[in-house]
Amino acid sequence: MDHHLSKEACVHMSLGLFIVFGIIAVAGALGMVLSRNPVYGAVFLIATLISLAGEFLLLSSPFLAVLQVLVYAGAIMVLYLFVVMLLNLRVEAGFRWWTNWRTYAGISLTGIVTWVALRSHLVDTGVPAVRAFGTDAIAER
Repeated sequence: MDHHLSKEACVHMSLGLFIVFGIIAVAGALGMVLSRNPVYGAVFLIATLISLAGEFLLLSSPFLAVLQVLVYAGAIMVLYLFVVMLLNLRVEAGFRWWTNWRTYAGISLTGIVTWVALRSHLVDTGVPAVRAFGTDAIAER
């Protein structure tokens, strides 16, 4: 029984893992920014940092993945949580981010810049967006 995967299967699996790690990273970053409790924000940031370590593994860089987990998700987050607990921060009362016009301006500007960047990449290069993620390098191995 042959247990080796074809090149197409490797490309599809790596692209699927890339998307999963990307979704986890974006969701963790949004959770960190939108969290009102600093401890929950730290937990979301740890999830983001670990998913970025998974991205480094997909890019065949295990050393950076280990450093990401040990240095950032380990040491720096412990220091951050120590400072949060030392300061005894409380949840900010009365602030509603959805009533601030800067929130809507920032979300709109981010959407416009993302749309322009994706549109210019797809139109100017004429290559599929999958090639931008580096899956061709995996398929060539």
